[in-house]
Amino acid sequence: MSIVRTINMTISGIELEVSYEYSPAVPGKLDGAWEDSYPEEAESVHIISVIANGDMSTILDEKTLIEIEQKAIWTERRYVGDE
Repeated sequence: MSIVRTINMTISGIELEVSYEYSPAVPGKLDGAWEDSYPEEAESVHIISVIANGDMSTILDEKTLIEIEQKAIWTERRYVGDE
């Protein structure tokens, strides 16, 4: 089950509108019959688009992208139980 969301955030003084797809962690099932078992899946976030100050052409460095992903995951963890 993945969730697509658009949120606003500020990083290094830059206003961003970020669209992303979030997949929560899924615990694995390793007991019982092997055909019913499956490994755990870690939570993940895939950045779809980033609009900085109304401009989609802004190029972001790796550090900024990691910070965006971390804020997106933090946002999703806050939603757990609210939906």
